[in-house]
Amino acid sequence: MASHALITLVSIILAVIFFSVPLVVKYHVYKPQKKIVVAGDVITVDAGLSSVWCQGVEFSANSKFRSFLYDTEPAVDESEVVRTVSTHHITLPNKAQEYWGFRLLRGSSVNITSCARLIRADVTVVKGIGGLKKCLREHRKKSLDDDFSGEDSQSQSESDEDTSSISSSQGVLTNETDILYVCSNSLLHEELPISYTCTHPFTKVARQQTLSQYVTESDYYYYVFSSNTYLDILPNEFSIVFTIDRTHFNYSTNISNCSKNNSCQLSIPIGSHPKVVVQMEGVNGTLRSEKLQVTCKPREWIFLIFYALFLIVIFLCAFQ
Repeated sequence: MASHALITLVSIILAVIFFSVPLVVKYHVYKPQKKIVVAGDVITVDAGLSSVWCQGVEFSANSKFRSFLYDTEPAVDESEVVRTVSTHHITLPNKAQEYWGFRLLRGSSVNITSCARLIRADVTVVKGIGGLKKCLREHRKKSLDDDFSGEDSQSQSESDEDTSSISSSQGVLTNETDILYVCSNSLLHEELPISYTCTHPFTKVARQQTLSQYVTESDYYYYVFSSNTYLDILPNEFSIVFTIDRTHFNYSTNISNCSKNNSCQLSIPIGSHPKVVVQMEGVNGTLRSEKLQVTCKPREWIFLIFYALFLIVIFLCAFQ
C-alpha cells in the first residue's frame, strides 16, 4: 500500500512537471520582449532567446528595420558610419530633468546643438544604466526604483537586457535641491546657451553648438537635460538637435538576415549560441521612441515531447 501511494505521488509530480515546464518556458522564461528604440538605433538581442526552446525569433515594429543573426559575437565596423539628425523640443518645470538614451557602438560620435529660454539649464552625459541610476540618486531623496514610471520601473539590475528596456526612452524626474545637475560620474557636462527666442514659433531658433562626444566603448549613453532656474513659477523651454554619426556591425559575416518592412523572422539552428542584431532605419526628423517587439517562436517538437510524456504518465498512473 505504501509503495502504491509513493508511485502515485511520484506520477503526480512528474505529470505536473511535464505539463508546466513548457508553459513556464513559453510565458515566463522566453516571453515576448518590448524594447524601446529610436530611428537609427543598432541594438543586440541576446537575453530571452534559446536555440533549444526557440526555433526562431520574430520581430515587429511600426518602422522599417533590418535584423541579422550571427553564430559568434559580431564585430564593429568603424568604417561604416550613418548619420541621423533628430530634433527635440521640451518644456521642463523648474528643478526637473529629462533624459534620453541611445545604444552607441565604438567609433560613433554625438554632436548636440541646443538652447534654453531661461538660465541655469544644462546637459549631463552618463554611461550605462548603472551610471544613470547613480546620477539620478544623487539628486533625489527617494530610491530610483520608486520614481521611475511606466515601463522604466521594471529595470532593476544593470544587465544589458534591463538597460535596453529604458534605452532611447524619455524620463522626467524632479530635483529638490538648488544645486545644478552635475553628476559625480558624468562623462561630460555643459550649460546650455540662453536665448529668449528659443522654441519661439515665429523666429529662427538660436541653437548653438553645445556638446561633442566621441564613443570609445560600446554601451548605452544617457543625455540628461535639467532646469534649475531662480524662477520657480516659470517652466524652461529647450530646443535640441542630436546629430549622431553611428558606426555599425560588420553585417557581411551574418549567417541569416531579413529586411522586410515592419516584421520578419529569423530561424535559429538548434545547439547554436545566437547573437541577433537589429538595425532600425535611420530617419531624420523629430526625436521619438517606439517599441520593437521580440518574440521567441517555440520549437514545437520539444513541447510535444513534454506533453506526450505527460499523457504517458497519466495513462500509466490510471492502471496502477
